[in-house]
Amino acid sequence: MELAQRASAQRLALERPAAEGQLDARQAARTSERHEVAAELSRLLVASGLSREDFAARLGASASRRSTYLSAKVVPSATLLVRAKAIARRAGTTARGS
Repeated sequence: MELAQRASAQRLALERPAAEGQLDARQAARTSERHEVAAELSRLLVASGLSREDFAARLGASASRRSTYLSAKVVPSATLLVRAKAIARRAGTTARGS
């Protein structure tokens, strides 16, 4: 029985670092994805030609919420990203057509 317990403990000791490494890799991927979304939202803001305040207002978001999106502290919903693309497209077209 003691041998089986020792083998089990050794197996767990070997599996734990691998599992922790996978968690670190997943966390790194999530962080990268958050920053990618923030960069896309920032690109859309610039493409819109609107001020940060006007862009946030058209999104239906407060200035503080917009700030959390752009800093990657909060990831916006897919719906908000679709709305941001539409705002950038409409505002950008209007700005170029003026």
